[in-house]
Amino acid sequence: MNRLKTITFSEIKTFLTCQQRWKFRYIDLLTPETKSQAMLMGSYVHDQLATYYAGAGITEVGCDENLEESNRQFSYIMVDAVIDAGKLKQFDVDPEKEFMVDIPGRRTKFTGKIDGIVLDHNGRNILIEHKTTGNTFDKLIKVLSESWQCKLYLWAISRLTDIPTWESCYQIIEKPSRLRLKKNETESELLIRKAQWYRDTEHIHLFYKPMILSEIKAVPAFLYTIVGQMLNALNQGVTKNCEECESMIYKEGCPFLSVCQGGNTDHFEIRETKHQELRGYNVG
Repeated sequence: MNRLKTITFSEIKTFLTCQQRWKFRYIDLLTPETKSQAMLMGSYVHDQLATYYAGAGITEVGCDENLEESNRQFSYIMVDAVIDAGKLKQFDVDPEKEFMVDIPGRRTKFTGKIDGIVLDHNGRNILIEHKTTGNTFDKLIKVLSESWQCKLYLWAISRLTDIPTWESCYQIIEKPSRLRLKKNETESELLIRKAQWYRDTEHIHLFYKPMILSEIKAVPAFLYTIVGQMLNALNQGVTKNCEECESMIYKEGCPFLSVCQGGNTDHFEIRETKHQELRGYNVG
């Protein structure tokens, strides 16, 4: 099967980080049987926000059975903080839009899912992305400013609609990473402190990233090059980025470390498709 029928931003990011990890995840379709709590929480918060902006109650959202109860409750606290902050209340958010566009010069398509789209008062599209972070707002802004995600999504949507696409808006949800369980404190008491943390200080932010024409024009060449590098890696062999093996990005270590070091796949499953999170474009 051609594993490069479609690629996503997450796949590109993984490939640029470590080609071996990319092969395990997107070519061999390996996935850990158990996801990290941080990943489960992030997905759950996104699902709750999508449900909220669609006009339904957040309690109607399904929950992964592996998400610990305390983290599920904390997810509600984060979403409540977003609702209370009302940062996007001036917009009518159209949530979770999937897309697929051709990459010029390649047989590969670029696909993905945008957390939301809104129309500003001038009738222009603004793309909405939700981000949860344990870092400071300033640190995340630097990362987002340099990321290709915004440029790729703006380019993709501009090819699919006649409505001018103006900018991206990141709704950033800070997490109280420094709040830890105290001696003799219960999980419920910690949750109360986390909820109070959101009420005491502003921890929900909007960061607007305007579309820069020169950056958008560079997207087709970037995607063309990435696909070429992926094809070369498949034909000539992937490389490992050993510096990433114990990266702090993965608090529990790289999820594919056991496979990479010893070939042990006992605690892995094979995904049916590499983009199972995309309901409408579940191919490749």
